Amino acid sequence: MRKKLKIIFLYLSLLIIFIVFLFFGLRIKWFNNILDYFNIITIQENKYQDTDLVITAINVDHGDSLLINSKDNKNNRHFALVDTGTARHSQKVIKCLNKNKIKKLDYIIISHMHSDHMGGLSEVLKEVDVDEIVLPNYFKVKSQLIRSNKVRKLIKNKNIKIKNIKPDTKILIGSAEFNVLYPIVKEKQKLPKDLNNSSIVGILKYNEFKMMFTGDATTEIEEKIIKNYKQNKVRCNILKLAHHGSQTSSSLDFLSYIKPKYAVVSSGYDRDILYPHQDIKNRLLKLKINYYNTRTNGDIIIAVDQKNYKIYTEFNK
Repeated sequence: MRKKLKIIFLYLSLLIIFIVFLFFGLRIKWFNNILDYFNIITIQENKYQDTDLVITAINVDHGDSLLINSKDNKNNRHFALVDTGTARHSQKVIKCLNKNKIKKLDYIIISHMHSDHMGGLSEVLKEVDVDEIVLPNYFKVKSQLIRSNKVRKLIKNKNIKIKNIKPDTKILIGSAEFNVLYPIVKEKQKLPKDLNNSSIVGILKYNEFKMMFTGDATTEIEEKIIKNYKQNKVRCNILKLAHHGSQTSSSLDFLSYIKPKYAVVSSGYDRDILYPHQDIKNRLLKLKINYYNTRTNGDIIIAVDQKNYKIYTEFNK
């Protein structure tokens, strides 16, 4: 009898511990990862999975990787990946691709040649087929991409096209258009010393919805965009903050010019400073721009239909 009571007490204790962790742990990052592993995720996918356009800012810590998932007029889905994050966090990108049952990407757009934006490329290429890799329009940028033996072999074996993209080019992803604004460079121009200044900047457009992708573009590039494009062309609903919300980007003039309602920050714990920088937070607050951060929100999902868009987050913080 005493032995049975001990067993019952043990099971009750374990049950209480589990309930406590369930109650208090739902907002803890690692606990959400455990739930996700068992496919019990906090994002209510049924709310957006069949939407015309879905953009996912993948939680790749201090790096960038955004998945574009768009229907065409025949209801077929097309996919593009803007950056691949670091090699260290490439499994998070692959996990997102697998969750969306993606076997082939129409495009991988590499904003620029920094490892936190393209370090995970080889791991992604192992996992899925890709029609075309899009690069900034600079001399020898292709040779930088394929200097890794792994990347070079995968591109050759899978017969993947590589294209240097020019400004004012439109990349069709289903019914959505990715309109390239920058780099504005001459043919065969050398890469700038600061590779952030080679970042592809583009606007993804679907009906009246616009989202700007910025890589790590600095204020120098922002000034060129203000100078070269009329405000009605670059105004957007959502801005992916450049350089993870660093103070090198997102000037007050630029934010005022493009007038986003929301901003998305892709940042993590890999740096001493937690981004966005306080100066950027102050600017966003001044202009009443609400922002979401992968560090605290996890994956950020923007679901766009014919007339509206909604933002969902993995962690409700």
